[in-house]
Amino acid sequence: MVRIKRLLVSLERQLWARRSYKQVLDSLAGLPDLAAAEAVLAGMRPPRGLVPLPLDPPTGKRMLVLAPHPDDEAIGVGGTLAGAIAAGSQVEVAFVTSGRPEECAKREAEGRAACASLGAASRFLRLAEGNIAVDAAALDRLAELLRELAPDIVFCPFPLDDHDDHRRVAEWLGRLAERDGAGGPEVWCYQVYGTVLPNVVVDIAPWVAAKRAAIACHVSQTTKRDWAHFALGLNAWQSRLLGEQPGAGHAEAFFVAPWAEYARLAHLVLARPRQEIYRGKTYRAG
Repeated sequence: MVRIKRLLVSLERQLWARRSYKQVLDSLAGLPDLAAAEAVLAGMRPPRGLVPLPLDPPTGKRMLVLAPHPDDEAIGVGGTLAGAIAAGSQVEVAFVTSGRPEECAKREAEGRAACASLGAASRFLRLAEGNIAVDAAALDRLAELLRELAPDIVFCPFPLDDHDDHRRVAEWLGRLAERDGAGGPEVWCYQVYGTVLPNVVVDIAPWVAAKRAAIACHVSQTTKRDWAHFALGLNAWQSRLLGEQPGAGHAEAFFVAPWAEYARLAHLVLARPRQEIYRGKTYRAG
């Protein structure tokens, strides 16, 4: 029976591989994300030849990390957080969701452990995975969090990151920035699944071990995928943005913008039909 099942799976994969080119071509016909990225680049085009600015981790700042799920903080920005904390910055991670109901307790324990390993504080907002609201009440809650912590910098996923909850958190922050206008914190958009349009790159070579250790705290998420391998591989590739340097480097890349400019970025990316932004039915509905 097992052999028959494996044979059927193998045949299915072969058939899929033979016809997958058609799906690729069909997908290329739309590419709504590419259109959104084009709008961002057209609306906020840097001078030709501008390269990302190499920066050290922020020093002596109050920093808030919006992590859609426990592990996004370590995968996306763990090296920069470790460096910033070593340089005297105060960091708090707000976990927006805690995963599926049956795993919340475990994932919250892992999130606490990861933050403790970095030296960061943590809190859990406990919004529903796959159903993060962006209505007036949700915006008020986020505004209250910002008033309480008064961060100089907020980290959130880049609005085109390839996960519905990540995009939703970016939308949540963007809607608040649009509503409340100028005067908010600087926003550092990080990447987990997708790419980012980087204008800042942080050398995290001294904190690679700290990042790896923080990711390892999320045991439930690392049994089937080696997230440290994926994340640090991306960071190794991003180190090319640091310029010429001997040896193997690691870097985290960000799109950094003032509060009002982040509102404009989020609007450019997210002001389009919801079926072009999200895959899940709940978010597509509004």
